[in-house]
Amino acid sequence: MNIFKKIASLHRRKGTESEEVQEPEEIKVNEPASISVPAKIQYIETENGIRRADGKPFQDEDLPYLMQRGSEKALTKEKEKKQGFTEHELKLAENFEINHFDGFSEMEFKLFDLEVDVKNEKDLSKKMELLELTMTIYEKLKKFCRSKGKGGTIYFIIEWERNPFMVEMQKELEDTKHKLDINRK
Repeated sequence: MNIFKKIASLHRRKGTESEEVQEPEEIKVNEPASISVPAKIQYIETENGIRRADGKPFQDEDLPYLMQRGSEKALTKEKEKKQGFTEHELKLAENFEINHFDGFSEMEFKLFDLEVDVKNEKDLSKKMELLELTMTIYEKLKKFCRSKGKGGTIYFIIEWERNPFMVEMQKELEDTKHKLDINRK
């Protein structure tokens, strides 16, 4: 969510609904500048991350390259999530986010909290309860977003259906069910 939109929604939340919040001018974020890597350092990038080819731990001299790669990956992921939608559809999703933030933000924050709780929980029964709660809130969020029209539907697709977090939670749910079934036998 754009920081200006978040501030505007918080401003409206404080009882100033009668005042019209003006849309800030769009700020363009430039693509990260190309940072050269010293010739002596080589990196290996895999699904699980990046490491130095020489096997040494990262040093201060690695930071510019690592920051650039992180920025490039984040921009690519953001573009991929929005792929397939027209500018008009993206604007509908943005308007939904601004106008209905108060209606869905608590569910989203709860999902973020549950992600951490699920990852930290070692007890399979408790983990299962957390995962089921996660899926219940996810479905409630989906229903809310879709009930608000095309903008809400597009917002949900971009932010949640295409979000690796929910794919991970669904896989975790299946794995935990399987482990519990094995332990019961």
